[in-house]
Amino acid sequence: MSKVRIAVVGAGVAGAIAAKGLAALPDVELFCFEQADPSDANNHATALNIGPNAIATLRTLDPALHQAVVAASYPWRRWRTAMADGELLLDLDLADLAAEPGIRIRWADLYRVLRAPIEPIVRYRTRVDELRRQADGRLTIALDDPAGAANLGDIDLVIAADGRFSRLRERLLGPPQTSYLPVGMFRLLLTDAAPPGIDDYAQWFIPGPARLLAYRVPQDGVYIGGAVPLGPALTLDDERKQRDTLRGIFAPPDAAAPCAAFRYLVDAVLAEAERIHWARQQEIAVAFRDPSGRVLLLGDAAHAMTTTIGQGATQAVEDAAVVTAIARAAARDGKLGAVPAWTETIAAIRAPRIDFVMALSRDATDTLLPGADPVAGTRAKGEPAFLDRLKQVFGSPPDLARIGLPRSA
Repeated sequence: MSKVRIAVVGAGVAGAIAAKGLAALPDVELFCFEQADPSDANNHATALNIGPNAIATLRTLDPALHQAVVAASYPWRRWRTAMADGELLLDLDLADLAAEPGIRIRWADLYRVLRAPIEPIVRYRTRVDELRRQADGRLTIALDDPAGAANLGDIDLVIAADGRFSRLRERLLGPPQTSYLPVGMFRLLLTDAAPPGIDDYAQWFIPGPARLLAYRVPQDGVYIGGAVPLGPALTLDDERKQRDTLRGIFAPPDAAAPCAAFRYLVDAVLAEAERIHWARQQEIAVAFRDPSGRVLLLGDAAHAMTTTIGQGATQAVEDAAVVTAIARAAARDGKLGAVPAWTETIAAIRAPRIDFVMALSRDATDTLLPGADPVAGTRAKGEPAFLDRLKQVFGSPPDLARIGLPRSA
């Protein structure tokens, strides 16, 4: 049979892992396009935590890549939540929820490790501007790169892994339905940091739903994430981002004396107020494929979700692993050319999992909502009802060994 031609758009988490797995199949001719410059560290989000389910998935899928990712990171073993004065509300040992820890890593390091194996096939500074359907159902893609506009035809499958604001998703399926929660988020990476009492993943609440979280990452880095409630308009006005406003939220004059770790974080946020990155807590409607089955959406392009339990990049890893496993099964069974059939299988496997994870992440945001009681809400997360759901996420990665095509595929 002639080779199946696959174009991966976006060399982020899902795109890079899927590209590596698919390129290894002998019956695949793979192209990978990334609009960023290769010198761009893509450090826009500074750092992230990735759940145990993704790390276990990566170990099964690609042990060498798993080893490289773990070597560039610190383990995520605990989830602690306290009040600003240090009163401990929750202390979860992830070993009680999953077979191995998650990780804490800089975005730049994650991209460096994931892209290294596919470097020869990634075309950087290249944007996919348009998709056109051929008479035989395959696709022609219009490219914009430093060499000028060009077309690439006879593409059997396009994988859109181009992020939350996916151009391909919007052009094929229209703007995604977006739901906003009344929570503003910010993030910051400190370098050459030596913070007191900060190591593994931890959160601190003031009396009320405003929250800071922090954890160390390699190279003497400290990631800080903040959350503040928003008003009914759900807008992030400029005043909310100002230093004095942040001081009023996290260091009110009538607050109890903060613990050393929280005081350090507040001082850092106020000192760096002008360079922290803001966003609203949000999620989009899930979509894995276009009606033809020849465009597959992965990662944030398919299911951008709230960040509360650290499952955004985590689920992107799961996406890519399932795509690779299904493609391997299709190749083994001589069905790789039947692209719409096996992309339908991918969507059928992933949709229930994503629905469950998104619902839990949304529910876990309860302590950040306006008027929330963070003490009661956090303590409820230590109860069996929440822990059982969290274990289904953290401790139940996709069973790649058992994934295959249905008999009718």
